[in-house]
Amino acid sequence: MTPAITGAGLWCSDVTKGFVARAANAAFDWLCLDLQHGRIAADDAFEFISALPSAAPPVAIRVASNDAARIGAALDSGADAVIVPSVSSAAEAARAVDATFYPPLGTRSWGQYAALAGGVGRPAPEVNSEVLCAVMIETIGGYREVEAIATVTGVGMLFVGPYDLALALDTTVEGLLADGVVLRRIVDVARRRGIGIGAFAGNPAAARRFGELGYECLAIADDSFLIAAGATAALEAFRAPKASLPASS
Repeated sequence: MTPAITGAGLWCSDVTKGFVARAANAAFDWLCLDLQHGRIAADDAFEFISALPSAAPPVAIRVASNDAARIGAALDSGADAVIVPSVSSAAEAARAVDATFYPPLGTRSWGQYAALAGGVGRPAPEVNSEVLCAVMIETIGGYREVEAIATVTGVGMLFVGPYDLALALDTTVEGLLADGVVLRRIVDVARRRGIGIGAFAGNPAAARRFGELGYECLAIADDSFLIAAGATAALEAFRAPKASLPASS
């Protein structure tokens, strides 16, 4: 299966649907709505996705927990992928997969919001062939059991949450990046299984370092970084010394 999300993504946690719609025109390869640690309400996800321009990139939703109702609602909202947090075993990965796919691949219940709102729903076989279930490797259990997790049919990507993983391993994100052993092992497992490998980086500098370790699907910035960087660039441009004008003849 080709991952529904890959390349350089924008992670959205504390923004309006208008911001996300404008960001969709900025050439990111994918967008993520964070319903776990963000301030975007699950009930608003459909409105956010509906407000996107027609040429918007694929959208992932990081759900609040590995729960069938939450995963189903995120996908019913129109998400192309779900990112499921804190998956620590093959059994938990199987539960996430089961909630992601319609029968016969899973037990997802029918109820796409577009169809309920008078639009056109997508056929179940088509959705099953394109939707992505990404499981987050960010706990000690997830790291220890990563090979078993990756063997679960339907897991399409291992997605590293480096901040929680660093806490679990009593280190820092910088420590994980500098050492590389833990992060490379997860990459190697994904490659052996032929599935995607991603991570939350949060800023371009960290994303480049993840990329050097083999990560292909990266949240290269979040909304707070984007706003801060834009504000800094605007102020620097405004306050920069004026170029010397040529002497008049």
